[in-house]
Amino acid sequence: MAIMNGNRRKLAVVTGACSGIGLELARLCAQQGFDLVVVAAEPMIFDVALDLGPSVTCTPVRCDLATSGGIASLMAVIASAERAVDFLFADAVRTLHTNIDGTVRLVFAVAGGMRSRGHGRILITGSLAGQMPESLQAVHDGSKTFLDSFAAALGNELKDTGVTVMSLIPGATQTGISEELAAAVARIGFERMMEANPEMVAEVANELLAAPFEIRARP
Repeated sequence: MAIMNGNRRKLAVVTGACSGIGLELARLCAQQGFDLVVVAAEPMIFDVALDLGPSVTCTPVRCDLATSGGIASLMAVIASAERAVDFLFADAVRTLHTNIDGTVRLVFAVAGGMRSRGHGRILITGSLAGQMPESLQAVHDGSKTFLDSFAAALGNELKDTGVTVMSLIPGATQTGISEELAAAVARIGFERMMEANPEMVAEVANELLAAPFEIRARP
């Protein structure tokens, strides 16, 4: 059953939606009846859109969010839909440019409209690597550290605006995460996002693969 905002179906934008946590988040959105814009650089994104329909409207966008042109292409699709974005799931799957440049550009492009309307929710998928950096992973882990800090700071900046920012921190890398774990991480992050107090910023983490998930919130 679709969750409505007045008489309008809610719209979610999910990046990195071809696989892993991004794909699972897109599936959860479809199950809730949200219309979708799903984004990835890979051509499989068109198959994902077909699989998620036909009960919801799902628009695939193949673009490279590591480039300003990719961000512009996505925003053009969103603008052409003439609909407000209710939920943004920013799942960074490439290093540096996507993790930092692309994520920041996209979040600011969407968050402005959310703030002006007084409601909206953003989930940024980071990594435990951002809190526990490893040797030979300096660029990747450093970019994840930035995302974790960015989500926390932005959430505080948007306090009292009605916009929630959450950081989803899985304990495995995108390349090493199993389908089952991706589904579990995505579901917990999605549920916390739906329940979140708009005046709080939260982190959802599984500290180790076998450890329980936890949620930490900061006012």
